[in-house]
Amino acid sequence: MRVTLKGIELLAILGKQVAAQAAFGCQASGAAASSNLPQRGVLLQQHLWSARPWLSSSIRAFAASAKPVGAAQTAAQAAKKPAASPGSFSRWWQAFQQVPTVPKFLGLTGAIPFIALAPPVCKHLTSVLPAEVVDNCAMIQVCYGVTIVSFLGAVHWGVAMSSSLGMASAQAAQMANEAFIYSVLPSLAAWPVALMEPGAGSMVLAMLLPACYLADFARRNKGLPQWYMALRVPLTLAATFGMLLTATRHVHLEFDRAKQIADQAAASKAAADASAGK
Repeated sequence: MRVTLKGIELLAILGKQVAAQAAFGCQASGAAASSNLPQRGVLLQQHLWSARPWLSSSIRAFAASAKPVGAAQTAAQAAKKPAASPGSFSRWWQAFQQVPTVPKFLGLTGAIPFIALAPPVCKHLTSVLPAEVVDNCAMIQVCYGVTIVSFLGAVHWGVAMSSSLGMASAQAAQMANEAFIYSVLPSLAAWPVALMEPGAGSMVLAMLLPACYLADFARRNKGLPQWYMALRVPLTLAATFGMLLTATRHVHLEFDRAKQIADQAAASKAAADASAGK
């Protein structure tokens, strides 16, 4: 836009210059210029030729002034444009790489039972697992989930104990007491699940595990290591997925059982109607 306006301004100045020189030539020629049209054209051509150096210098000056403006505008636009930030996965992956080797290994291996003990998966592991484990895999998985949920609460008990050793203010003591109270809530919520049927228990655990993650995420800056939540992401996803597999399996079983009962009732009614008709 600025380049276009400067070009129009340059053309206007050139027109004024040529008009002024043409008027000067006409005044100098007097009456002869008005009576001799070819001579007037020659004079106008001479004036245009004499304006050639001025026109060339003006164009060079305009080009020299236009380039820095364009470069400055480009630099200003680049400065205003926000720098591209890494995506959520990139940030998580960078944090996950900071997890120490031992907790990473123990955490990832601890997520295996959630998947392996799910009935849709465990039925394919008869060559690896004992028959008793395969037959009761859902119940074993639910009990394992109860212990893991209790462990997630115990993490905050340990954080509160370590922070309370060096309490220097009432605020630190209050934060430690909050951690102590929260640390027992997951185990209190999980222990009744051990008394439930595997289908209902797996559904409850499928909700408790993400709830524990959200609670830990809210307390991530209260004594937890920086890498802890990065480790919790894949572990929570794997554990929740395994519990959902078990819950889905039992929902199908209950649906099939209800269908069988309905079919048996319909068959019994049809037999009773047939005997009554005889």
